[in-house]
Amino acid sequence: MMKYEIVAFYKQEIEEIRECAENIGRLYGWRYRCEKIPGSGKLLSACMGEDSVLCLLKRKSYSFYRLMKYVYALNKPVLVLQDHFSADTFQQLKIPVGYLKENKEKGIWANFLQRHHPGCRIEIIVPREKDEHIAAMVRNNLAFMERILKHSEARYEVVNEEKSFEKSLIKVLQDLSPGITLMMRPFRLFPFYYPYTVRLYRKHARSEVLIIPRDDSLYIPCH
Repeated sequence: MMKYEIVAFYKQEIEEIRECAENIGRLYGWRYRCEKIPGSGKLLSACMGEDSVLCLLKRKSYSFYRLMKYVYALNKPVLVLQDHFSADTFQQLKIPVGYLKENKEKGIWANFLQRHHPGCRIEIIVPREKDEHIAAMVRNNLAFMERILKHSEARYEVVNEEKSFEKSLIKVLQDLSPGITLMMRPFRLFPFYYPYTVRLYRKHARSEVLIIPRDDSLYIPCH
């Protein structure tokens, strides 16, 4: 397999992040590199290499505003680590299925991560939406994820919730059991405006979250 690279950012001392990066690199068989985070989010892209596939940030090292500034400046998935991070965290990937089409990318990333760490489990959390149009969009995203995972013979489980996507997301974010929640990075129109799911993350996140930027190359613009 191709050797990918993890870029772990630290605020002041490399010890803030090195052990986490080392453990994750060993688990996936990837290289890791620790970088002091630049003062400007615009300089972050210069820290990324051709094989960089994942970035690490420690939640407690930054204010929420600063954390989101970095998350939105990076065009790679960002794993935001809590203090209680352990190797067991990577044994389970949790995918709350939303209705926006970019939610399909969660399935692609979960499949990619499980291929490099076959021991982990994937849990797909399906909300119950009252609006039939929204429910149909959720079913469409779920069907796409299952096709991807079945084709790769991935291990996964579908869990049906009796609540909306937003309420399901809150429940997963508050869950302290080991696992990583996959969350799409929503489009932000203004720098001072945080989309609803980001505000939910700010208020409720107690566990590790992988924030994934939308890959625009996967979508065909409609004119």
